[in-house]
Amino acid sequence: DYQVGRILEALEATGDLERTMIVFHSDHGELLGDFGCFGKRSFHDASLKVPLLVRYPEKIDAGNRCDRPASLVDLMPTFLGAAGSQSGEEIDGEDLVSLADGTCSRDEVFFHYAGGDDALWGKIDSKYKYVWSAPDQKAFLFKRDDSPETTNLAEQQPERCASYDTAIRNRGQGYAVSIVKAGARLVGRPSGPVRP
Repeated sequence: DYQVGRILEALEATGDLERTMIVFHSDHGELLGDFGCFGKRSFHDASLKVPLLVRYPEKIDAGNRCDRPASLVDLMPTFLGAAGSQSGEEIDGEDLVSLADGTCSRDEVFFHYAGGDDALWGKIDSKYKYVWSAPDQKAFLFKRDDSPETTNLAEQQPERCASYDTAIRNRGQGYAVSIVKAGARLVGRPSGPVRP
């Protein structure tokens, strides 16, 4: 914290603070006894949800809070947008400015962890988090406002789970395509196993 303060003081002293984008984030949370687990390998919010704070006075009002799903893949388009540039190719992610100001039409974020027998595949939108767990051969569906995610709605809402599973597959999750092309086994979701 002290070192961050020094950077902010230096930016202010040089007159650059108001024209500098500052992003604070983490790559993952930690389970510290949550659900009887330790470590980061989980789809629960304690592990998956991380701080993502953006200070960008030119584009984002101070105190603005955005509850739409965001991902670390949104950082690259955000930095490119701030630099007035583009990637030149199709990329995942959205400029966080468009999430903050409400002009972004995306309402979902996809994620995965590992592959094969250890894979977790998921989708988060404004209302639900869906996860297919290969190790458990089980679907999990939580309302986003169910904290600490104790009520699995998957058995009560199989149609929603099926639509989320389809969205993950249709997303290509380029992951699945690359795993199959590499000759590895992708453990299937409720609609059955996918094998090369």
